[in-house]
Amino acid sequence: MKMIKGKRHLIISILAIMLFGSYSSVWAALIYETCHNPASDVLVNSSHPYAFELDLPGWDFEKGLYTVATFELTYENQCGLPIKVYAAHPNNPGNYDIFLGAIPTATYGASGTETFDLLSGLSEADFNALFQDQSILYAQTNCHYYFDKACLHLETISTPIPGSVLLLGSGLLGLIGLGRRRMRQE
Repeated sequence: MKMIKGKRHLIISILAIMLFGSYSSVWAALIYETCHNPASDVLVNSSHPYAFELDLPGWDFEKGLYTVATFELTYENQCGLPIKVYAAHPNNPGNYDIFLGAIPTATYGASGTETFDLLSGLSEADFNALFQDQSILYAQTNCHYYFDKACLHLETISTPIPGSVLLLGSGLLGLIGLGRRRMRQE
């Protein structure tokens, strides 16, 4: 009777491992944040725009796999004009032609942090052009204010855990269980 019960458990375990290993929609969340802080406050005006770089993670995901993609700009002493933020096309970093967003005109001397939602603010083509196969996001701001800090925050759930890793893990758990069982029988 013990032999039949043991075989039944073994067959059920093997079927469970096969089912679990073939189920490929197990995901791991990835979070990345990078910031650019100049050495000191930088005056930005129409004749002196401020260009900077933000490092990107080594991800190669499409826009639809991101859950969060935000760009934050912290500024001081806005001089009554909107602050416009552009990103460079990766094939031509000198050409800042992708509009990320603008901080609207405020009262003289306004300061704060503005957050731009890149998932809703960029088309799929522009988003993928900026983030796929790239290691740097080139950005530029213009108009009259003091630049303080810029941060990029990215989150994705798009990393499938390979079935082989799941199979290996469940196999190791099975071996541990068999070892415990043998110890009990002795």
